Amino acid sequence: MRSVASNSAPTALIRWIRRTSPTGRRMGGGRLSVHAPGEAGFTLVEVIVALAILSIGIGVVGGLISSSLRRTAAAERMAEAGSMAQSLLAEVGADLPIESGERNGQFPNGYLWHLKMQPYGSPAERGEWPVGAYVISTEVEWQDRSQRRSYMLTTLRFGPGRARQ
Repeated sequence: MRSVASNSAPTALIRWIRRTSPTGRRMGGGRLSVHAPGEAGFTLVEVIVALAILSIGIGVVGGLISSSLRRTAAAERMAEAGSMAQSLLAEVGADLPIESGERNGQFPNGYLWHLKMQPYGSPAERGEWPVGAYVISTEVEWQDRSQRRSYMLTTLRFGPGRARQ
């Protein structure tokens, strides 16, 4: 008789839970899922912590993206300055005569340039050479935010036998 009472008690409890609890329902496989009203879902503290972690992660990713965009823009400006410096060096001897001196100018896009040509070697050495050698330096400058940036190239070129002073 005792076994009958023990079998009917759990069944009666399950029926009572179904009738009184709005969350008591059957799940697949005939199991009964019972949640107390305060235990269903996430708590407010858990949601706030999850949102705080998410916002910190978004802030870090946003900072990384911003930094990479700034660095990409700086690299593009540096590449453009390098191209202009190479172009200026290519003009020396073709469009600009090779002679001692300095020249300054500005490219249409706002970059400033400075070209310097000086004889290479000592005066005694230059007198022995059949052609002249010149150190040609070009520097391209631009404003990057609050800093002045520059790109410099230097090369050695042959020119007239005697450096004009």
